[in-house]
Amino acid sequence: MPDDMTRSEAEASLLRIEKHLVDARDEVYKFYTRRGWVALGFHSFGACAQSRFGRSVSQIYRLKDAALIQANVSPTGETIPERHTRALKKLIEPAQQIRAYEIAHRIAQAEQAEKVTVTHVEKAVQVVAAEAYVEHHNSLIAHMVASSDVTPLAGKEMVERLERLKPSVQSYVMDVIAKHGLTSPELVTEIGQMKDRKPGQESKTLAVIEATGHIAGTPIKKATLTDLKRARQEAQAEHLSEVLETERRTKAIVPIVITVYRGDAARTFEALRAALLDEGLGQLFTHMQQEMVIHG
Repeated sequence: MPDDMTRSEAEASLLRIEKHLVDARDEVYKFYTRRGWVALGFHSFGACAQSRFGRSVSQIYRLKDAALIQANVSPTGETIPERHTRALKKLIEPAQQIRAYEIAHRIAQAEQAEKVTVTHVEKAVQVVAAEAYVEHHNSLIAHMVASSDVTPLAGKEMVERLERLKPSVQSYVMDVIAKHGLTSPELVTEIGQMKDRKPGQESKTLAVIEATGHIAGTPIKKATLTDLKRARQEAQAEHLSEVLETERRTKAIVPIVITVYRGDAARTFEALRAALLDEGLGQLFTHMQQEMVIHG
């Protein structure tokens, strides 16, 4: 911690700040960290800034914040654009600010950008904020983020979706995540909704997922909402097939009176078709062929 300023140092510092208000970040830093306001008889930095700079006091605060963040993330003294420091200010912890600026540089390198932009910094701030959120709210998903199984932003969305589920359903989905490594935020909601059905309305799709650990043939760890939609379509098609087969097997036998024409096979055939329809007519022919084989 540097020594406090003397009164003469404090006065000289304020004069330099007033003269170079736009680029006086370093001077503001010195005045703040060496508590220049104390030497001038003020009880706080804010009171001193308000008294001396009036309408420009907000600028002084921005310079102070920028100076503190710059000293934190750039100990070598490299000047950081103010737009970058404003973005980094959203992170409270100094360690988070440092990590965010490191991530911003990696993002810029990955994009082969000539320099780090405020967009890179804002993306990095979102990532670090998401990491902190997940770590605070859900240790399992925090571990998945740390292991790079999910991105920090996806992990944050998973936590938020989990917290909107009923406690019992939330516990069930957490078991699915732990057992099968579910990584899709959208599936957190969908699986929760399938589980939260009334008795007698249980999801057949969910039963298959539980039994196989797959969704439409894709491991849950890699599955997406598209896989779930396909699984539901397959389940619907299978259900429809079962219904049709049941209807076919249980269809009532209804006696129908028709006229057959001895010596006129064509008219007899049309009468049978009209009564039995094509499906019934096919069944009749199949039965006749079987009977002919049996009775020679």
